[in-house]
Amino acid sequence: MKRAILFFALLASVAVCKAQIVTIADESFEGSLSGWTITPANYWMADTNLYAGGHTSYHGFVPIGNPGDTVILTSPLYDFGPYGYAFLSFNQICKVSGSDICQIEYRENTMSSTWQVIPRSSYKGSGIYTNAMFHEGSYVDWIPGDSLAIPTNNWWKTEHFDISNEVSFTEVQFRFKITRGSVLGTQFAYGWLIDNFKLTASVNPIAPPVVELISNYGDTVYSTGPFTLKAKVATRTYAPILTPKLYYSATFNGVTTNDSVYMTAIEGDSIWTATIPQYLFGTSITFSIVGYDSVGNSNSVNSGFYIKRAMGVSVKDSVIVGSTSGGSANCLYPFVISADSAKTRSCICHRN
Repeated sequence: MKRAILFFALLASVAVCKAQIVTIADESFEGSLSGWTITPANYWMADTNLYAGGHTSYHGFVPIGNPGDTVILTSPLYDFGPYGYAFLSFNQICKVSGSDICQIEYRENTMSSTWQVIPRSSYKGSGIYTNAMFHEGSYVDWIPGDSLAIPTNNWWKTEHFDISNEVSFTEVQFRFKITRGSVLGTQFAYGWLIDNFKLTASVNPIAPPVVELISNYGDTVYSTGPFTLKAKVATRTYAPILTPKLYYSATFNGVTTNDSVYMTAIEGDSIWTATIPQYLFGTSITFSIVGYDSVGNSNSVNSGFYIKRAMGVSVKDSVIVGSTSGGSANCLYPFVISADSAKTRSCICHRN
């Protein structure tokens, strides 16, 4: 009886904790930017080529002008008044030179407040955040030193900041700021991409689970699959991990299909696997693995690849159906079914 009481007490505490993790903001950048401002205009804009989720991210460009010039994407005001714990997460690709400065700043909604950078002590991500700034050297995947390298959807990184010391119990707004450095020509780098801006708050500490890809594919693959993914999804709290889920989108000939599948535990309760099925050559795949613990903490990892036929390689992926002579049933109009075609046809046949 005593064990049963303790068990139900634990369940009750889990339910209470889960309810206390509140989403303050969840901006996917899929529609119009309600309440966000851009300074100067047109230096931040929607990007439908690269995205960590959905089909759009926001893309900031290094200013062309003088050293010290800035381009800024500013959020609306958010209220953390009742909460002692606050957490910021977003996806990014920061393909700018190390001489330019990309920073996240915050400001309280008071007359005397000024913009301040989110400090290194608040950073909970896995990149290099020296001097509280990001650039192409923050991750090896971003090919530092080659300013003209073009990002792919395989480059996305998920960032986390515990901003409890900075914004708890107050009303605050945030901004993403790119400052031009003194090196000539750096404006030709791709720029800074932001997606899935999310703020959560709680009366209890927030600790998103670990979500990391163990096996992945490069930017381009030369087979039609299926594609098996392996990831580590592990709790950072006393609360157990719920079954993680793989979400994926496949775009072929301008048509996108979306699907999802629950992952399968293969090593203890922290190593999971799931499979994306076969798709035709010419398909672009983006995917996310999302992990939750039982009190509402969540985290994700995002990536993607393009399915391309290898040059100079003969791939037997078509078959001729029907013939103009022979057999008891002859096709008047033989045709080819190809793996590059999403359509099927039927032939007109007759008996001898």
